[in-house]
Amino acid sequence: MVKLTVKVSDVPMEYPDQLMEDILQEIRNERARQDAKWGSQRHLPPYTWMTILMEEVGESARASLEGDPVGYGDELVQVAAVAVAALESHYAQQDARPIVEDECPDASVVVSQVAVDLVNEQWEEARREAAKAQN
Repeated sequence: MVKLTVKVSDVPMEYPDQLMEDILQEIRNERARQDAKWGSQRHLPPYTWMTILMEEVGESARASLEGDPVGYGDELVQVAAVAVAALESHYAQQDARPIVEDECPDASVVVSQVAVDLVNEQWEEARREAAKAQN
């Protein structure tokens, strides 16, 4: 799990760039952790990256609904790191022909709907759990 150790209150207002640098460093650290765990994934197609990204967005939504500020920050770092990984993969494949768009025009719509359904499902589950906790 990512541990963002800086608090906004710890950064004097005259040094706002330091907060950004700390956040960007956490994203770099998470990217390194992902590569160490999974290896280079620059061969994955865009729809796979979007599915992974939406799963991470769903986890950040859950942390938000559960009132977990640490988990929310950790998950947002993971969202950003997955987005960076997706961009790395995208640019590494620039000379390759598009995978989804040319082979199956409807596939991107299907994958997008699957991602939306996944996020909605996680959102609803988190909402139900938050409601249970309040009772």
